[in-house]
Amino acid sequence: MNKIILSTLIICLSINSAYSQKSKVQSAFNYLKYDQIDKAKQNIDEAVLDESTKANDKAWYYRGLIYMALYKHEKFNSLCDHCLSTAYQSFKKAQELDPKSEWADSSKSRIQLVNLFIINDGVEKFNAKDFPGALGSFEEALQIKPTDTMTVRYAAISAERAGNNAKAKLHLQQLMDMNVKDNKVYASLANLYTAEHDSVKALSIIREGRKQFPDSLNLMFAEINMLIPMNKAQEASELIEKALAKEPNNVALYRALGDMYLKLAYPKDAAGEPLPKPANFDEYREKCEKAYLKGLSLDKENIDLNFNLGALYYNEGVGFFNSANGLPVSQTAKYNELRANGKEAFLKAQPYFEKAHQLNPADQGVMLSLKELYAKTDQFDKSEQMKAELEKGGWSPTPAEKK
Repeated sequence: MNKIILSTLIICLSINSAYSQKSKVQSAFNYLKYDQIDKAKQNIDEAVLDESTKANDKAWYYRGLIYMALYKHEKFNSLCDHCLSTAYQSFKKAQELDPKSEWADSSKSRIQLVNLFIINDGVEKFNAKDFPGALGSFEEALQIKPTDTMTVRYAAISAERAGNNAKAKLHLQQLMDMNVKDNKVYASLANLYTAEHDSVKALSIIREGRKQFPDSLNLMFAEINMLIPMNKAQEASELIEKALAKEPNNVALYRALGDMYLKLAYPKDAAGEPLPKPANFDEYREKCEKAYLKGLSLDKENIDLNFNLGALYYNEGVGFFNSANGLPVSQTAKYNELRANGKEAFLKAQPYFEKAHQLNPADQGVMLSLKELYAKTDQFDKSEQMKAELEKGGWSPTPAEKK
């Protein structure tokens, strides 16, 4: 008899416990309606942990609603750290427990709203320059909708701004894998590898991008900028020519093109020592000169083009003088011829150096070149004047220059 009574008591207690937990589910919803969110949270958290209600889809749906309400609640938002993420997990659980129930159906639309809230949270953090926080929010949103290319893009940009190159590369690669039609994705990913001194990987990404976007000037410029420091002058010059066909008034491209042909005309080894002139030296030299002149026809005030063209002529003049100085005394006629050619080259350089000096009077490199040029062309007054300007700027001659 006592055993029957005890069994009955246990059954009653179990029924009462189950009823109590179901009551907590309803109580949680009622507290939510009257904005008593702290009590709603306490009740629903207990309900989803209890054996009798942890498989109740309605309980999980209510939990999602309550955690959504906690997000940005003026009084109770501190009760959870990742309110929206918890809300999403709750709605997802409601769907999993009974995909055909009314709670599962309602959860679908709620999940979309949660996703929107999380993205908005990321945007707010981004605008406040909290880039790591923004990245975290966008990655939370990607757990809900991993194929949303806009969110992946936001995550990539946030990671870049946060200095998290690993995450930035991850999300940019995702965009490439998704075949997003934006050439900037390739350029951004290549820039990250360039910053890590992996120029080979960076170049391969840019070239992959150019296969997708063969007419993209953005990617052309990116590849040109990579080829130049890699000493791939031939490839760079060919690509610059293609870019100029699309943008014929780009002064910077003419300067870059001239620089590339100059490298091809006067090659150097890895240690920077001069190599023998190539067989097509004259062609490269002429193309270099033409590129600089074309750039100057578009922008006469360009200091780099003025100096570079002046340097081209000046160095040729130095070459003639050095050749003359290397001749035996008996070859007077050849000596005079080489010196005359040198002076002619110096005089060609003069107006461009003078223009560069006018544009930047403090540039000592230009002033030194002019001082030597004037001396070599018997313009001694001008040479002394340039020397005085140099000394005024703090320059003092080396022992060799004093001689």
